[in-house]
Amino acid sequence: MSKKWTVVILVMALTVFLAIPASGADKDQKFRYRMQFFFAKGHPATVNSQDYFCSAVDKLSGGRLKITSHGEGELVPTFEMSNAVSKGTIEMATWTPYWDIGKDPVGGILGLLPFGFTEHDYMVWYHEAGGKQYIQKMYDKYNIHVIGAWLSFGQIAAISKNPINGLEDMKGKVMRITGLPAQIVTELGVKTISLPPGELYTALERGTIDLLEFSTPSVNWSFGLHEVGKYVLMPGWQEPCSLIINIINKDAWNKLPDDLKYILEIATDAEYRKYATFGTNDDAQAWKRMMDYGCKTHRFSDEDLKKIYEARNKVLQKFADKDPLFKEVWASQEKFLTMMRDYRKLVDFSFKK
Repeated sequence: MSKKWTVVILVMALTVFLAIPASGADKDQKFRYRMQFFFAKGHPATVNSQDYFCSAVDKLSGGRLKITSHGEGELVPTFEMSNAVSKGTIEMATWTPYWDIGKDPVGGILGLLPFGFTEHDYMVWYHEAGGKQYIQKMYDKYNIHVIGAWLSFGQIAAISKNPINGLEDMKGKVMRITGLPAQIVTELGVKTISLPPGELYTALERGTIDLLEFSTPSVNWSFGLHEVGKYVLMPGWQEPCSLIINIINKDAWNKLPDDLKYILEIATDAEYRKYATFGTNDDAQAWKRMMDYGCKTHRFSDEDLKKIYEARNKVLQKFADKDPLFKEVWASQEKFLTMMRDYRKLVDFSFKK
């Protein structure tokens, strides 16, 4: 055999050798990532979402991808989590886009829509009506890949130490509230402050704040907030449902083989099912516990709700006028919600008894 053909055959063999075993090499490679939540380690919400997700990834990957689940503040401050993922300081986080409103206004309505989505419809918009693409478009600017989404459900409008009977009583008061809702109540004369979850009990107990908006009944109960805020405002106009996302640094994402990327997506879907069932059941039980404890409820009047809704539209329109993507996302959400309201008439069997 000539030297020429010998060289050709060796080159071909080497090419085949390098190409075929590559997938096998991926199967042997192991990855170790860190993921931080915005609630403490051991909190029921953490256990039934991020901890569950990390465990599912470990099992589905056969240990090839292990994600260490960290609680609030363990690695970085809570409100710095997305920046930390963007820079690669930590690889992953459980996050919500509305906490990024400061650097990107569209995050405000990608994470929640006051007077907007409830439960299942949010996920339908996310998966089937462009929501997923809009969120990724935003985070492409920050070196972040959005693995998938799950939900936190209907929230309490506010709790306080003293009776609050409507908007008039809220004027001039200091309220812990974040994101778009904070800007809406500011329009109505309320002073706002942003505090991480771990500081809420003490802030309300000591009177640093007069009232606070935080989360669902089960989460509020688990933080003991009923002990320092027995007066409960309803309905949760500001956050009828919020979108929670699992995010990962893009460089860390790109290092993963395709099968592990798929496992992360599937594990997020499983996390949604887990928290959707756990969270709703836990919220209903916690609401009963709050009432049994002696918490007092007050519902905003129709007149107050109308004023809040008008303030909402004013704030959203300001953002839409400045940001084409914000305008596009808001239009997409309202179009979808109109379609779903018409469709829901099919099963609207309410009647006066």
